[in-house]
Amino acid sequence: MQLSVHQQRTSTRPGRTAGSALILVLVVIAMLSLGAYTFSQLMVTEYRAATAAGYQHAVQGWAESGLEYVAALLTLDGGGWEADLYHNPALFHLPVEEGGGFTIMAPLETPSENAVLRMGVMDESARINLNAIAGIDPANGMARNLLMGLPNMTEEIADSILDWIDSDSTTREYGAEAESDSLVMPRNGPLQSLEELMMIPGVTPILLYGEDANRNGRLDPNENDGELSLPVDNGDDVLDLGWADYFTLVSKESNLQHQAETYGEPRLNVNEQLLTDLYDQLEERLGPAEALFITAYRLNGPITPAATNGNSGTGGTGSSSSGGSSTSGSRSSGSGTSGSGIGGTPSGGATSGGSGNSSSSGGTSSGSGGLSQSRSGSSGTATTGNSTTDQQLLGMASNLANALGGTSGTVTRGGMDVSAGGSTQINSIYDLIGAQVNATIEGQQTMLESPWKSDPGSLQQALPLLLDTLTTTADPEIRGRININQARREVLVGIPNMPEGVPDAILSIRSQRVAGASGTADRFATAGWLLIEGLVDLQTMRQLDSSITGTGHVVRVQVVGHGDKPGPIARVEAIIDTTQAVPQVIFQRNLSDLGRGFQQGDLPTFSDQAVSPPR
Repeated sequence: MQLSVHQQRTSTRPGRTAGSALILVLVVIAMLSLGAYTFSQLMVTEYRAATAAGYQHAVQGWAESGLEYVAALLTLDGGGWEADLYHNPALFHLPVEEGGGFTIMAPLETPSENAVLRMGVMDESARINLNAIAGIDPANGMARNLLMGLPNMTEEIADSILDWIDSDSTTREYGAEAESDSLVMPRNGPLQSLEELMMIPGVTPILLYGEDANRNGRLDPNENDGELSLPVDNGDDVLDLGWADYFTLVSKESNLQHQAETYGEPRLNVNEQLLTDLYDQLEERLGPAEALFITAYRLNGPITPAATNGNSGTGGTGSSSSGGSSTSGSRSSGSGTSGSGIGGTPSGGATSGGSGNSSSSGGTSSGSGGLSQSRSGSSGTATTGNSTTDQQLLGMASNLANALGGTSGTVTRGGMDVSAGGSTQINSIYDLIGAQVNATIEGQQTMLESPWKSDPGSLQQALPLLLDTLTTTADPEIRGRININQARREVLVGIPNMPEGVPDAILSIRSQRVAGASGTADRFATAGWLLIEGLVDLQTMRQLDSSITGTGHVVRVQVVGHGDKPGPIARVEAIIDTTQAVPQVIFQRNLSDLGRGFQQGDLPTFSDQAVSPPR
């Protein structure tokens, strides 16, 4: 029997309803699964982001801890000044946590195919201190010549820079002052930042900053592709540094001792006016022979002027003439006020001329000065600015003291009458090396040989202590001298009195420092290695002394915080002033925004190192 159409339709409805419900369930399940998958992926992404953010904070913290580590290292208790700060992986690559820590990175001043980076600090004294050289007399062109060694520098820009920062309104030969076409008035005072140089006509950002956009000290692909990507470069396979890598505003040397047993004590000023005080201080610190020789030098000058003296001549009684009983001297009531001549020689001033037997008004050598500029008289005592007037005032004070004491007796040290005061200023500590002086000791004429001989072996032993103990100025800081151990060639060639060919010889010998040869730290402890290695003679060293040094006391560091596993890298750059008992961070900036700077494979790992860094 056949069913009606109505019955057929009714019988099929339950099946159709069940099928629709199944599809609906499957759709719901699919949507829930997709939501769950999306949620899980989102949570994984959030987890990874949180982990990356935490790791970024960690590497930033490691970098900043490295900065504090360097500041602590450069204190007396830190002991950093006794170590090699130029390239020392053991000292400047340290873990903070398991698998992570910091590395102190610096570019090699003369990169090679095998190495472009080192682990150490950068001395600001390796750069030209613009604020320090601004006061140099423009007549001799010394400051301009120093700047002319830099790439792309012109005489017009060099003189305009110097006119911008010198204190006068006199236009230099190629420079510009207020009457120029510039819309900006020159500062006529110290620069506040290097960026201020871009206000000077002719100074552009590319000249100031060069091609090293991320400040890592090496040529990266985007810095060698012309105009394809920033920065714009010439694509010549050479990293063109900007002037910012050659300039500084803060370099200086502390005129304090850095030997462990006398750390932080003032150096002994060999141009001290009161020879009694000078002798007593020298005897206590160095010994009677050294005190006798330096005091005799100040009294009478060298036998042969410093321009030609050497180790010639024999004989002389040396220090044997300084009897212990001689140091007491005659007991004159005027001993405390006996005047000695005031010299007009600036700190590290003219070193090419001999001291000679100049008058008691203060001997001033002829010759060219150097880069360091003293802010007070060499003796460190108040002065009227006129040596003759100063001497007359000192003589009046001495006569008054003698009158009050009722006597005009003599004052002796080491058997020598030092009542008349010094006739000679010492322009360079190198004047004392290999010199000979005549002295009247216990009434007898005696020739004294310098305790410091000029042969390389003696100099290698004596120079570090001698230069750390003695100074020619009472200024607490010395500004302007160039650290030849780190300065780039472009800076070396502009140093006053630098002989031709010596800058290249310096770079050749300096390359041994990164090789890690034993004794390199001691070898380069002072700038005197130029003399020891035979690169210059003694007279040239005297001329260079006021312009060069072996170390400054303001350092720049680039601290890289990183780990062994792939991840973010943090970079912090800072300048640390260590001329104070507690080093001060005077400049700091985060370089991470400029890019990583280094890839994971560029940096050493911490996997084999202990977590606790050595002291």
